[in-house]
Amino acid sequence: MSFITSVENFFKKFFTSAPQWTVTASTAIKLATPLAVAVLAAVTGDPAEAAEGVNIASEIVSDLGAVGTTLAQIHASPTASAIAVIDSALTSAQKNLNALLTAGHIKDATAQTTATLLVSELKAIADVLPK
Repeated sequence: MSFITSVENFFKKFFTSAPQWTVTASTAIKLATPLAVAVLAAVTGDPAEAAEGVNIASEIVSDLGAVGTTLAQIHASPTASAIAVIDSALTSAQKNLNALLTAGHIKDATAQTTATLLVSELKAIADVLPK
């Protein structure tokens, strides 16, 4: 079960209905960001690979920060352009995570699992965005 599904189910249980998608997505981003930071900490390898990996992981954390900031700003009245910014940042973070995994910058098996989970979570968050 993804973070976003868990968050939505939690709100349904206590408030008898799901909140606006912005609340659910914002909460899921708050849960996903520490995972991205953990991935950043796990980037290893030779100095050149590590530098590239850290740059990619830093971009992921930055993308998640942009999503969180945009969600906070649009909470009351989401616009199509704001939703596009969120979707773009989530797509960028997913691509960067996949790049880290494909290039082998993450050597630790637990961190690889975390990064793979985070890719799935970001996809789940993107899936709740209004189309």
